[in-house]
Amino acid sequence: MLSEEIERLRNTHAAEDHPDLQPLALAAADGSLAPNQIFLRPRRLLRGHFGKIYACDWAKSGTSLVSASQDGRLIIWNAKTANKLAAITPRSYWVMTVAFSTSSEFVGFGGLNNKINIHKVPSLDLTDLNEEKKKKKTPHCRDHVELFGHDAYISCVRFLDDNSCLSSSGDHSCIVWDIPHEK
Repeated sequence: MLSEEIERLRNTHAAEDHPDLQPLALAAADGSLAPNQIFLRPRRLLRGHFGKIYACDWAKSGTSLVSASQDGRLIIWNAKTANKLAAITPRSYWVMTVAFSTSSEFVGFGGLNNKINIHKVPSLDLTDLNEEKKKKKTPHCRDHVELFGHDAYISCVRFLDDNSCLSSSGDHSCIVWDIPHEK
């Protein structure tokens, strides 16, 4: 009974936040839509990684996406055009989680090296993109902060705001980080 109520509330909030979902939420709420009646189709195919993709996160704007792959790269994408906006090559290839900050100015990630990395995302306007096309090179982000404190792999990183983030680890701990003070 409680799980049904939670699901009903989820559908109600999803429909309020996204007007395109209102017909779907109403059909699911009145029972006229069965799960096997939902047909999803790909909208864009983002090509660029050469290994399995472990994690991805959407920017708050909804137009940018960051993905982390087994190939040892993080790629920031324009999801509407499927173009790569930037690439980050971490020191460790074993990235398991990635997240955009609330302002999308930073990308945080972590993995099997037991530390959280925060990189500043370059601001890319049209002139930057045109210059990079001339050079035929993807702009690289620079290191911002490395946070140490976990004794095992980093399983999740999420930003609370641009100055703090939360991480969880295989050492059974969660840490709220003060990014400017690196603690």
